Amino acid sequence: MKQVHVAGFFGVSQAAVSKARKRLDVAVSKDIALFSAGKMLDAKLTLSDQLEALGEQCRGLLKMIHLVLHGDPGTQEYRDSNTKLRRLAGQNRDIGGFLIKLQAELRKQLEFVFKMQSEMYSLKKVEEFQSIVLEEIRLADPDVQQRIVSRLTEINAVHSSLDFGIGSG
Repeated sequence: MKQVHVAGFFGVSQAAVSKARKRLDVAVSKDIALFSAGKMLDAKLTLSDQLEALGEQCRGLLKMIHLVLHGDPGTQEYRDSNTKLRRLAGQNRDIGGFLIKLQAELRKQLEFVFKMQSEMYSLKKVEEFQSIVLEEIRLADPDVQQRIVSRLTEINAVHSSLDFGIGSG
């Protein structure tokens, strides 16, 4: 359903629906991350590989930009780099502007990677804590461990449900 229809259905503003949707997106992401932390940690290598590939691409582009700004226009490498950069720079063919956009995008990518690695580190710590606690409980009483796991699963389902702030004053 569209946001306006959801707002009408629940009798709340579109802003309330938007905020609830954002909270739900975060909750779902956290739930998925917690239940698949092991897989995410294995994907860390893939993330590192992707970061390395991004770095190589950026170094290549920066090398071409340096060549075009400071190189000998008579060389084939200069002409090839100039052609590629002008094509990538878009309609206005502004290589300086393209460089600024490239640096901004690289900064965003690095911030994203840092945030993901921080989240993966936090998830690893939570996973270690939960494993130790559940293992000790299992050693003391396996039935209690099963009940705890079942209740935690139920709580996760409840916390992931929509909360439009209805009834809160």
